[in-house]
Order: sequence, then structure tokens, then C-alpha cells
Amino acid sequence: MFCLLSIRRVLLVSALLLVACAGDPSEGPSDAARQDSVLPPPLGELSRSSGESPGATIDAANWRLPDKASEPEHPPWLRLFFSQDNRGELDPCGCPGSPSGGMARRATLVRNLRRLLPDALVVEGPTCLSRAVLGTEVVRGEHRSRARLLLELLAATKPAAFFPGNADFEVVEPLEMARLGKALQLPMVATNLRPGFAEGFYRPYLVAPVEGRRVLLLGLVASADNEGVRSTVPAVDAVKAAASALLAAQQEHGRIDLIIAFTDAGVRELAEWRSGGLDADILITPPVSGESDDPKWRGKQLTIKSEPLGRAFGRLDVVFAGEERGVQAQPSLEWALRQVASMEQVYLDTELLLAALEQDDAEPVQQKPGLDGLLRKDPRKDPEALRRGLAEAKGSRAGAMAAVAAMEMTSHLVVQGLVLIDPALEEDQRIKARVADFHGANLAKISADLRAGDPAPVGEQYAGQDLCIACHAEEVAQWARGPHARAWLHLTRRGETRNAACLACHTTGFGRPGGFVDVAENDTLLNVQCESCHGPMRLHAQQADQLGVRPSSGLQISEKTCARCHDEENSPNFDCASYLRAVRHAVPPDEVDASLSRVCAPTGVR
Repeated sequence: MFCLLSIRRVLLVSALLLVACAGDPSEGPSDAARQDSVLPPPLGELSRSSGESPGATIDAANWRLPDKASEPEHPPWLRLFFSQDNRGELDPCGCPGSPSGGMARRATLVRNLRRLLPDALVVEGPTCLSRAVLGTEVVRGEHRSRARLLLELLAATKPAAFFPGNADFEVVEPLEMARLGKALQLPMVATNLRPGFAEGFYRPYLVAPVEGRRVLLLGLVASADNEGVRSTVPAVDAVKAAASALLAAQQEHGRIDLIIAFTDAGVRELAEWRSGGLDADILITPPVSGESDDPKWRGKQLTIKSEPLGRAFGRLDVVFAGEERGVQAQPSLEWALRQVASMEQVYLDTELLLAALEQDDAEPVQQKPGLDGLLRKDPRKDPEALRRGLAEAKGSRAGAMAAVAAMEMTSHLVVQGLVLIDPALEEDQRIKARVADFHGANLAKISADLRAGDPAPVGEQYAGQDLCIACHAEEVAQWARGPHARAWLHLTRRGETRNAACLACHTTGFGRPGGFVDVAENDTLLNVQCESCHGPMRLHAQQADQLGVRPSSGLQISEKTCARCHDEENSPNFDCASYLRAVRHAVPPDEVDASLSRVCAPTGVR
């Protein structure tokens, strides 16, 4: 995912530099190296290279995207943006690295998408409200509160529909979700719920009109593994339910040109549905650990894996051609659709930069990017350079759309992409405040419950690193130089010091009797200290002060100890041996490999 951010920035800067460097080389220095430079020209040449006089403003008609009536002629075109597998994330996700996603930024992105592309269809897919699907969450009260808040925040972005799945129904039961959805005016589609169940609340399908064409959207709920969920979610056969939905849609709306199904079903159940004749042209499914995220074709059926943890929206572009329903792979024709999507993404990013500069009314920033001593404008902070970049992107987009119109397509043409919920996006302040209130209330409840409960037994009390240093000075010094000692700093930089989901892995003993709860109450257990791995050690420290008493040992360290925090979602590049080398204690060089092999599981085992 982090590569996506880099690619988008390259696209943006490339578009700006392409415009800034255009012009007559004869007007610049005769030095050949200078003529071949990719740097923007000096201040005095920037205006001449564009044909504008110094200080002139480019006519808005040259860089603003045309309205629908003025668009270049093209076939009917569906732009679908979807988020699926959010897994209960309220906040930006990405530990370590640059955090992407978050509900406050999602709202900003959706607002900007609709402004740029008014005809875009935005929907929310299954597994949005809970991470219970991963087997790492026992559903409790705070998880249900978080799920209800997520429904509220989803409704605030006004998606065309929400397609719930089993993990969603596990935290908010179907009847309660139906009532909440109605109150929030959040349309919900669950195709294979039993007919008549919560009638009037769940739709069996959604038909989206696209310039005379019709797209049928289905939500196929997987079979529940959890007996409790099965008893509250009356799902029926998905293949038959999809066929019934298609028939009903045809009777109500006429011909259907494309069927897209959102589902939380796993690999085995999807295979059963396909063998049973599931009629869907495009399936949007959960990601599978260890498998490629690339779209897969099975005959004329395309399967797309969703991006987890709410870090990005999937984007699906479909251009309709001919009368036959469905899609098929046409790789040689996809370039133009990808060019349109790329230019629209550049346009979206650049407009945000331009709006920020116009709001701040700031002077263009000057810098010395090279060794020639010539001052140049930073094109990302120069309104005129940004407008030229937009004009260039507008022209490239128009050319690509014209190319699509001229193509001879054998069937509907489809391409898939991702739109990152960028860390640079401004957060919606209302949603940010709602999320902060939730975290504060959750933390206060955890603290109150701990104070009201029984104190920790003597063998389960935390001591903090200050008691460890008396006997283990070398180990504590080594820890102080490592990444675990900076865990709290990462939270402060990201403003997540009151987020319980983060505190569990960035402090010591969070939520346990005697462990960390709130920095305002106790700051001795900040960071990932000794007891995060070795367990509570106050008794051990007390015994060490007693003559003739052998201190009790700590917990045995294994790869599972690390995997409590270094899981697939928050530490996707985790490798036990290499990570352990960065935090291991002072071990003689000839014993390092043996020490690592005792802790780390065999290759491939997490």
C-alpha cells in the first residue's frame, strides 16, 4: 500500500514538471545539460515557457474539468468507488509507516470525489464494523459501541448502499442494524437474507442506472461459522437468491447490463457458489493472506479482492459496449481507461493543493534544487504551476476518453484500481471530534472498571523498567536504544495517545490490573517495556532483594509473544529472526543463532 502513495506523488509531480519544463529551449541557457534537465526553469523563464506574461492567471476554462454536458463524447461509463473489509477501523491504519485511511479522511475523500465526478457511485462493502472476522476479537460492549458509531459515520458520507456481512451482524444484530439504518437513512442491501425478514429494511438488490445502462448490485452474506450469528442471521442459498434478485430487477427495471456482487465469503464457499452457477459478472471478495491481490478472471467472471483496514477505496471503471451482458478480459484496450483514472487522480490531488494555497494566499516558495545557484519556484506551492498541471491533466484525460470512444470493443471494458485515503488529506473535523469522544469515553470506562475491580494478585503486578535496571542495567540500556523504547513517541506523533486499540501495543500492561491505562494517571509504563514480553515482574524484583530467595522466572518468550502486536494487519513485513535481532538482549555472538531459533517458529509459521 505504501507504494501507492509514492506512485501517486510521482504522477502528480510528473504532471507539474511536464508543464513547468515546456517551452522553447532556445530561450534558456545554451548549456546542453541545462536543456536536458528535468528541473523546472528559473523564475524568469517559467512565465515565458507557458506563453503567459509574468503574473498572468490562466483562464479557468483551460484547467477546470468540463461539466457533463461539455464532456468529450464517450460510451456509457460507470465509475464505482467501494470500501470493503474496513474491519472496525475508525482511525488511520499503518503501523509502522505512513498511516492511511481513517473515517475522518474518508469523509473528505468522498466529498472531493463527488465534487470532481458527480456521477460516481460510492458504496460500502461487508466486514466494515468489526475485526472479529480475524479471530482476534471477542465481541464486548465497546466493540458494539464502536460498530454503532461506524454506522453513523458511514451514513454521514451518504453512500448509495451498505452491504453488511457476518462480522457486521456479529457486533450489531440484523434487526438492530435494520432499525439503525432506517434512522440514519443508510440503505442496506443483503440479497440472501430470508425473504420477509426485516421486510422494508434490507433491500435484496440495488439497480444503478448509467446513461441508459443498468448495473445490478448484490450483497451476498456468507454462511456464518459462529452458531450465535447463524441463529440471528437467517441467510438462504446465495446462488438461488442472486437468481431471484436478477429476475425481480429485470421485471422492475428491464434489461440488466452488468451484475456486481459484494461478499464476505471465503475461498471455499466462493468455489461452491461458482460450481452452483452463481450468476455474477464481477465478484468483490475479501483479501486472502499469502495470495496475490491482482484481479482474477474465470472465464467471463472477474474476481477482485478488497483492500483491508479502510486504507483505500477500490475503483472500478466499466465502459459499456454492445448489447451482450457481462465483461471479459481485453488487456490491449485497458490503457486508455487507466490513463483517465490516473489523470483524474492527479486532478483530485492537485486541486486540493491549489485550494489550500488559495485559501492561505501564500507567496510561492522559492528553493535551490540544484547546484547551478538558480532560484526556482516549487511547483507544488505555486498556484500558476498547479493550474498548468491541471490543464495538462485535463488534456491528457480528454485524449484518453476520445481514445476509448474510438475503440472497437467486443464487450464491456473493465479496469480496477485503488484510491488511497491519503495521510495528506484534511480530516473532517466533525467526524474527528466524534471519534475522539468515543476514544475518551472508552478509555475512561476501562480506567473506571479497573479501579472498581480487585487489585492484581502479587504475582501479576507490574514494576516498570526503573525496578529492572538495578539488576539488568545492560539489558535496559540495550532496550533504550531499540525501537520498543520509542513506541509511545509514535503514538504522540499521530495523536493516538487515547486510542485503546493502539495503547495495547504501545504501552505495558494496558487494560490489566496494575498496568497502563492513562498517561494522566501513571506514566511509568509507557512504551514496550521489559514486562510487555516477560510478563508482570514486581514479585520477581521483590524476591531479588531477599537474600537466599531465587526470583521467580518470567514468561517464556516465543514467536507468539511477538505476534500479539506484530500481526498481519499492523506489521505486515514481520520476520521473527530479523525483528528479534533489533531488540535481543546482550547475547554472545556465537549464541545468537541458537537464541533466535529457540524463539522463532519455523519459516512460514506465524
